[in-house]
Amino acid sequence: MEMSSLGTMTITMGKSVFMANVPAGTRVVIDFAEVTIAGDRLKAKKAAGSPAGDWLILGPGDVATLDIRMLLETHDGAQILMHGLGRTDSAKFSTGAPCWFTPLFETNDARYAWVNKIQGVARGAANGNIVTFELAQLT
Repeated sequence: MEMSSLGTMTITMGKSVFMANVPAGTRVVIDFAEVTIAGDRLKAKKAAGSPAGDWLILGPGDVATLDIRMLLETHDGAQILMHGLGRTDSAKFSTGAPCWFTPLFETNDARYAWVNKIQGVARGAANGNIVTFELAQLT
């Protein structure tokens, strides 16, 4: 299995809402104030006025399950939905422990139709309210 870089994704986390004792555990809804992707083939940011965030679940054993969804707008005006799941150690995330994310993409723009056919993978780490991911596609 090989990977091809899609670039660096930088997320600025905004407000969070904690919902303890929901059926899945503790739900934490985290707003993404800003998102940028800077790569050779993909340059995008959070689409203006659109929701973007993580509907994270805190489970037993310090397991956090990411559920990330966002609408992106490319530098040349295409819209791309990115969504996927991931994992991290909730006890160590804020101190820079790795988090993993497996995004899928959807677009109706012919210039970016290739994203509809790929499986993304990402490894990230937090530094304060900024999370930086190295984003790639499996090839």
